[in-house]
Amino acid sequence: MSTAAVSSSSLFQEVQSFYQTRQADVKHLGSALQSGDLNGAQQAYKALAVLGEDGPFANSEPFSKSSRAQAFNAIGEALQAGDLTRAQAAFAPLTSKPSDSATSSQATAAAVANLSSTQPSSASTTSSAAASAFSIYQQLQAYRQQRQADLTQLGQDLQAGDLNSAQQDFNTLSALGQSGPY
Repeated sequence: MSTAAVSSSSLFQEVQSFYQTRQADVKHLGSALQSGDLNGAQQAYKALAVLGEDGPFANSEPFSKSSRAQAFNAIGEALQAGDLTRAQAAFAPLTSKPSDSATSSQATAAAVANLSSTQPSSASTTSSAAASAFSIYQQLQAYRQQRQADLTQLGQDLQAGDLNSAQQDFNTLSALGQSGPY
């Protein structure tokens, strides 16, 4: 049981680190765009693109919501064309906050769950990040397997009418949920 709790905690920390890095990179991109620094904006954009490649989202982009992913792509196209004004105009959706935190949490969990296709990269600069993303997937998978086993045990104890064991099973599931990624 404690192994699942440690894994879930580590999973949360890795996802939290991704979001903190993304937030810092978005701020750097915004500052560069606001100051008119085309080269700085291009570098910040590239940092976000690399972060997305190794991140938790199935689309290999730094944003899971399609409106934000589209804005990110529009910024990239504008920066590639050297059009700072168009890049500045496309930036606003990246800083908007999701209105429903429950939906955001579900999207995050769904994105993390889609890491099954992530394979560690052979490039030395991205291999540790890709391995980290793969590790997140493995931890989430272990959490879900533990949860499924605990739910199965609870169902069996309830069906058998063993209320004491069912209560223990429920408490175990509650503890797992408290330390889990959701």
